[in-house]
Order: sequence, then C-alpha cells, then structure tokens
Amino acid sequence: MSERTINVTDIFSDALSIATPRVRGSYMSVSSMLMQIDDRELQQYASGDADAIGVAIYTMPVPGVPGWDFLAGRISDAFVLIYVDTTDRVKAWRTSHRIVWNADIQEFQLSKTFKLTGISAGAQKAPKPEQKSQDTAGTEIPAEPECDFLRKLSDEELAALGVARDQFDLVRGITGESGLDSYREFLPDGVYERLRDILSGDDTAENIIFEIRQSLVKDNNVARQLEESPLAGRHISSCTDPVIQKFLLSSSRESFDKWTVFLHPSQRKYVSQNYKGSFKLSGGAGTGKTVVALHRLSRMIGENRDDRKRLKYITFTNTLTDNVKGLLRKLDCGTPDKYVNTVTKVLNELARNEFRVIEKQEHFFHSDIERKELLDTAVRSVLDGEGTPEDSWITADFIRDEYDQVIVPRSAETEDAYLSVKREGRGRRKLTRADRKKIWKIVSKYNDLKQSKSLVDYSELFALVTEELNKPGAVKPYTNIIVDEFQDLDELRLRFVRALVPPGENDIFLTGDPYQSIYGGRKIRFANTGINVRGQSRQLKVNYRTTEEIKKVAVTAVETLDCGDGEDGKESLRGYYSVMHGDRPEYWFYKSEDDEFNDIVAAVKQLRENPEYANWSVCITALTNKKVQAIRERLKENGIEVVQENAKGYQMVEQGKIYVKTIHSVKGLEFGAVFVSGINSKINLYYTDDEDTKEIKQEQFKSLVYVALTRAVKYARVSGNAYRRAEPYPGLQAVLIRK
Repeated sequence: MSERTINVTDIFSDALSIATPRVRGSYMSVSSMLMQIDDRELQQYASGDADAIGVAIYTMPVPGVPGWDFLAGRISDAFVLIYVDTTDRVKAWRTSHRIVWNADIQEFQLSKTFKLTGISAGAQKAPKPEQKSQDTAGTEIPAEPECDFLRKLSDEELAALGVARDQFDLVRGITGESGLDSYREFLPDGVYERLRDILSGDDTAENIIFEIRQSLVKDNNVARQLEESPLAGRHISSCTDPVIQKFLLSSSRESFDKWTVFLHPSQRKYVSQNYKGSFKLSGGAGTGKTVVALHRLSRMIGENRDDRKRLKYITFTNTLTDNVKGLLRKLDCGTPDKYVNTVTKVLNELARNEFRVIEKQEHFFHSDIERKELLDTAVRSVLDGEGTPEDSWITADFIRDEYDQVIVPRSAETEDAYLSVKREGRGRRKLTRADRKKIWKIVSKYNDLKQSKSLVDYSELFALVTEELNKPGAVKPYTNIIVDEFQDLDELRLRFVRALVPPGENDIFLTGDPYQSIYGGRKIRFANTGINVRGQSRQLKVNYRTTEEIKKVAVTAVETLDCGDGEDGKESLRGYYSVMHGDRPEYWFYKSEDDEFNDIVAAVKQLRENPEYANWSVCITALTNKKVQAIRERLKENGIEVVQENAKGYQMVEQGKIYVKTIHSVKGLEFGAVFVSGINSKINLYYTDDEDTKEIKQEQFKSLVYVALTRAVKYARVSGNAYRRAEPYPGLQAVLIRK
C-alpha cells in the first residue's frame, strides 16, 4: 500500500478562513486522524450516497471541536479535505453537491445536484430561470441563434470533455450560450467552460480533447495526478505546498488568497511551459495575467538555486511595482526588492553605475508637469516669433510625443535626418516640410533649455543605454525578464528591455492588455523593438474578478477601440467572459458635482449599513488628484473614515475599508465595490486643438473607464454631472438614471 497523502480544495480553504480559531487550529489533528485511521474504523464515517463518483466521501468530526464536521474524500490513498463547517451546514452542503473524481481526464469536479421526480437520470434537466425579452434599460434583446455543435458530439467525445454520462442528453439539448448558462450551477466549471468555448466558436471539441490528453499525468499514482494535473490543480492542492501549509497551520482568522495556490489550467500551462524565445500573453482585465507572471517568476526563482540565472520582473509604474512586490511576498519565494522594479529604475541603475552616461550634476525631470512646462516654453519661444493661427495644433503634448515616438527612437539627430524620417503610427496628420522645420526649431530650443538646466530626458537616456547594451562584447545584465503590463511601455522602452537580455530560451515573457493602455498614444509593433513573438502569443479569456454584468458594461467603453496586437493583427475581446454573475451597473447623472458627491456619500453609507456588503472593500475613483481630495473631504465631513494613501510602498487592500484613488493608481487592484465618478461627455482630457492628440486622449479616457470598472468584484456604479452643460458619456451601456 502506498503512503497516504493529504490534499485540500479551494472550497475547504474558503470555509476554513471564516471558521472559529479552534477549528482553524485543528488542521494537524485532522491530518493526523486521516493518516492514522484504520480502514475499518474509517467506514463508520462513510457517506454512501449516489452523488459521489470515483471518490469515497466521509463526514468526520473536527477533533476537539464539538458541533463541527469536515468532509473528506478518498481517491486510492489520497485524501482530499473538501469542506468544513457546523454539522448541520456540512450535511446541507453535502446533499446539495455532486462530487466527482473524473479519472479519465484527471479532474476534480464539483457541481450542484438536481433531481426531478419521475424523470430518468439520463433525461434530467435543470429548471430554467425566467427569461426576459428586454434588458433593464428597455432595449430589446435580439434572439440568440441556435447552434447544433453539442448535439453532434458522440458519447466518446462528451466523455472526453468531462461530461458525466447521465448528462449526455441534457448537454446535447443545449443550443446556445444562454441555454448553457441556465444549467451553469449544475455543471462542473471546467465542463461548463469547455462547452461554452465550443458553442461560441472559440474552440473545437477536437482541439480541446487533444489538449486535455496532452496534459494528462503519465502515472497511475493518484497522489501525483492530484499534484501535477492542470485540471486537478484548479481546485486541489497538496498540503505540502509551503504557501497553503502556512495558512493551514495558522489559527488566526485571516482570508486566504486562492490565486497563490489554485490556478486555472490555462494559467498553469503558461506558468510551467518553456519557450524557445520570447512569449506574449494578453487577455482582458481580471483574467489572471499578473497571477501567471508571478507564479512563473516564483517557479524560476525556485529552480535557480545556484543563482546562475539573473531574473528581473519589470513594470512601468511605481504603484504597480509596489503592488507586485506585495503579491510576491504572499508566494513566499524570495526577496521582492531583488527581482521587481520599474523599467525606469532599471535604466537609472545602468545609466549611473554601469555605463556612466549621466554626469553627476545632471538630474531627471521631477515630474511630467516640469517637463511639459519646459516644452511649453520652447513652443512659445518659436511660435510667438514665427507662428500663425494655423499652428495651434503644435502643442507641448504634440512635441513631447513627436520627440519620444519619432525623433529619439529613429535617431533623428539632425534637421536633415528629421526631414526624411518616417512617422508611422503618429496619427493622420501629414506634416509638410515647413511643419517639420518649425518642429525641429522647437525641439532644438527644448534641448538647449534642458542643457542649461542640466536636465536629462528619459527618452534620450533609454536610447543611449540601449546603444551601450548592444555594443559588441557588452555584458547583458539579465538572463530572463518578465514584463507586466507591456502596453504601458512604448517601443523605445521595449527596445531597451530587448537589450537587457541575450536571445535565448524564455528570455522575455510579456503580459498585458492593450485595452488597458491608459497612457495614450503608445502604438507598439514588436518587430520594431527586436522582440520576436510571432507565433509565440496567446490570450487568456476567463475573467475571475468581475461579474459578467460589470464586464459587459466595461467592454462597451472600449469596444470601438482599434487595438493592435503588436504584430500584424488586432487584439480582440471576443470570447472574453466572467464566471460570476450579479446586478447590472447603473450610471447616475446629476445636475451638479455637489449633487454627485453627496449621492456617492449616501450610497457608501447605504452599502455600509447592509450586512451583506459591510465587509466589502470600497473604492471611489476619480480622474484627477484634485477630485480625489474633494471626495475624501466630503466623506470625512460625513463621518466616513477613508484609508490614507501610503506613499512609501505597497498598500494592501483590506476588507471593510474605504479608499479614494485616481483611476491610474488602481491598476492591479480589486475591490468589492467601485464607484467611478466624474464621467460625462466633456471630460477635460479632450481639451486640445490637435485632432490626433484629441483622438489619443479619447482612447485613453475609454481605457480609463474600462480599467476602473474592472476593479470591481460584485458592485460597480458610474456617475457624472452636467458641469459645462455636459451630457452622459455616450456608448456606456449601463442603466442610466438622471437625478
């Protein structure tokens, strides 16, 4: 007989995190009981009902805690802790769930049970929810076309997809995604997702079955299957995992971050897979791209015992860097400060210490505002003398983007070089020779002003250090790099990233979502950066953070954007869906900002008074720091405590707390409820005379709304006001309520 092993499900970890301290501290006793109990004695706890297949179920008392039971499954000599609660609740949970170990595909399957009197098991059908012909805004919903993809599947194919044999007839009767949703809770989540991919046309049964078979653990040892199978790992983890072991051995009442252990099969694949060169993983908000990147870094750190590999995890902003460091600490795999940094700090280190391309007296711009002021001075000094009314499109923003995206990346160091350089990706405006000459004068003035103030421009510095790194014989500082939120980096910075590592296996792993490009105007073409991801790109499709209803409204904010995939195609949100459901977001529109802020205060109070929402984290977002401060003051005036920003590092989002943040600062975070304030048709981001710049700002704004909404887990509400005779922002398909 092989040695017994103890495993735990994600459901058990959830239940344990809210149990009493005595129950929390009982894991060692539970584990010892299962490891030592005699098979004959174990039988007295057996639950011999028909809703368990491939796994024996036992209901056992929690040692030393009267009135509490735990549910354990046994597959060969592998025990699985499934659920823990009071005796009555464990019984109720057990009778309402079907538990299956599907040995054919190595998947642990949980779903709600359903039984209708007088109907044979093979023909059972779950009750369908009431159908509505109109949505809550009164718009008629078009009829869903019928699809016969599932009807054509053979018994062998259905079984290979993980469908239980007594549900073959049920599945073949499903003709569309709405029909599938009617049976959502009665199907294991893996089965539901595979059937959904087939119905939507995003994948084929043949391909899905092939991938499942490729992922099977080639070993009959069940313990190894539970530990290594991607399908099993979605809900099961070995208790020897150091992260979950730390949680299980703690008696304190604390929530458990399931992402630290339990990964979707699609995520696990990208964590463990090796690539011949660079790889790009994209996906909509909430699909777990950062989770994949963190686990991939954790795996590489674990394999790098001799420090032969030099690893670096790169982000664009300090906020995201601090967030990632905090998340990495939860994986307990190393010193975050050693591995994680912004691309700019990596540049500074090399520029000052390695290549010494910065003089001691030189310093960087303290802020974007300081740089813009210098650009404004350069623009005025030239246009005030020789400008015309038709030159109003030549602004500081335009010169900055021209400098960062054309002049520096394309090494246009003289006027003659700039007159002939290509400007691909810089909008529809065609510059005449006279336009270019005028722009060059402004750029020359800008450079003179920088030199007089001993200021260094980051764009120029990225180009200089990249040139140093690419010189023959230069030592590359890293062997493997992970880039999180690649869409925030422009081609200049990505070219720098390429120069940081030598070409080779797993050299650069990029994750991101082009629809979250909130810095505006950064059109990436990887071919221009030296990073080759052709044929080495994939997308994640399943949103684990946000309800389907919130996700749908968020997508309406960006669905008109023309997002390139960085190669020759277009990024798409087709097939992007959420696993949770909830209420559709509302869009409240007010006569004044004062009314809007007062109603936000009232809504936050209402959430706090509702026991269901009282422990949620709540975030109110605004577009500017000035509005953030105004909302903070309004909440404080009404006796609502707001979390103070921590400027020194990572600030973990805590349950039951209230935050007010700019949309830029919430990337990478999630909250139970999110209020997105200040959204109307006259956002000041639009204020510019240049049509190309205006288009960039409009795209940026759409991405900001998308980012803000997709921070919400269960509740999202948009608001705006009629300041400057503004109207509600068009195209956002939330339920509009005018106040």
